[in-house]
Amino acid sequence: MILCADIGNTNITVGIFNKKKLVLKFEISTSLINNKRKLTSMLKKNLDKKKLVRECLNEAIICSVVPQATKIFKDSFKKIFDIRYIEIGKEVRAPIKNCYSPPEKVGQDRLVNAVAGIHLYGKPLIIVDFGTCITFDCISAKGQYLGGLIMPGINMTLSALYEKTALLPRLKMTRPRALIGRNTKESIRSGMYYGFLGGCESIIKYTKEKLGKKTLVIGTGGYASLFKTKIKSIDIFDLNLTLQGLYLIYRENLRK
Repeated sequence: MILCADIGNTNITVGIFNKKKLVLKFEISTSLINNKRKLTSMLKKNLDKKKLVRECLNEAIICSVVPQATKIFKDSFKKIFDIRYIEIGKEVRAPIKNCYSPPEKVGQDRLVNAVAGIHLYGKPLIIVDFGTCITFDCISAKGQYLGGLIMPGINMTLSALYEKTALLPRLKMTRPRALIGRNTKESIRSGMYYGFLGGCESIIKYTKEKLGKKTLVIGTGGYASLFKTKIKSIDIFDLNLTLQGLYLIYRENLRK
């Protein structure tokens, strides 16, 4: 069994693969890195859901966009498992031609998504990741990672509305009940939802004009399910894309 971990700004997503099959997946808040005892406890609690994991886990592969969280995560995990920990961008690089400038400045999760997207769906591709930020990653017909676009994510924008105004409330994002909000909370939800929906549709439209009409568009990330039936220009939603990319990189480049 192989553990795959995607350490993001908001959540740490962990998946356990057994013979190509994702047998366990869970998320914990990245903020738990500030409480090592609680982080270790949460990891144990989730891993105990699959008792076989403790006996059969062989190695772990990690990608992270939060350097300070990576060491704490590894230290907490080492208290549970004494195994080898491989980090994308350090012990191994994502096997894709990276055209970013400079190459090391692109988030490793974006390269991992690109590897998974090419392997599972072909090329050219646009991968839309609804995470802390919303990223649009472009993969050419030759399989090159060209770069992409970044816009603020849903939670980030909600926090800005609350922090930069005197009267607007803090709230969690859900689908609005109607286009026209009848109160402040519903007005915010509607503005956020349709604003992001329209923004994503527009960016995909212009990006496909650059890459070609046959470009496949993949949606992933924590908030992808909010838009699953609404953004018609996204062809496939794959919420496990990053975990699958990590496993593919391990299987193709590191397995002995």
